[in-house]
Amino acid sequence: MATTAWRENELSPDLWQAMFYTKYTTVRTAVITPILVVFMFVVLRAAGTRTLTQATLFNRIVSVAVGSLVGSVALRPNTPLTSTVIGTFIIVGAALLVDVAYAYKLLPASLVQAEPVLVYVDGVMQQHQLHRCLLTPDKVASEVRSRGYSSLAKVYAVVLEPSGSFSVISQDAARDGLELLHNVRGFSNHMCVTSAAAASGRHVIAHDSPAGWHGQQHNKPLAQGGRTSTQRTQIPAV
Repeated sequence: MATTAWRENELSPDLWQAMFYTKYTTVRTAVITPILVVFMFVVLRAAGTRTLTQATLFNRIVSVAVGSLVGSVALRPNTPLTSTVIGTFIIVGAALLVDVAYAYKLLPASLVQAEPVLVYVDGVMQQHQLHRCLLTPDKVASEVRSRGYSSLAKVYAVVLEPSGSFSVISQDAARDGLELLHNVRGFSNHMCVTSAAAASGRHVIAHDSPAGWHGQQHNKPLAQGGRTSTQRTQIPAV
């Protein structure tokens, strides 16, 4: 009896409707989803490829908002299609206005896009920048390993990009020039410290410890051929 009742309940139309939310909802989803896909393709194609890039924080918001609108109208029968169309035009239009204002420098760059941050350079972890970005030296070391490096000695700099990704610059690449690092936050300060250390005959010692890497100044001049040079040494922290 219990088995028969369970089977009747299992095969009842009300149960299937409750499980799959049928009636006209499934047909509506099957019809309206392709229309939405074509509509979004046309709108985003007309807006340009930058609209859905991850270049700025606003572009990320646009990507999430557009996906949420499409999902809502496709899966929720009470969401009207016209509201989704209007909302999509408003979001994409706002993205275009922000991109145009950013391209023509009508808005401050810091308002639209975060600046790149120098988190490691020339054997020294930039602790202040790491704290501001809520990062740890272990995270930086993990990103360096993912690029195929087994030692930080082969890495000149690690930059946290505005998109949230990391750029790892090798020592060999740094010898070709550093002009692309001049707009990175913290690099100008590093160059000032390096220049001052070279002028006073000091060199930087990078401490390699489980807690992180900390740059310190060493007052011993290194004379090579009558010139003062800069040297980096790795010693374990006590």
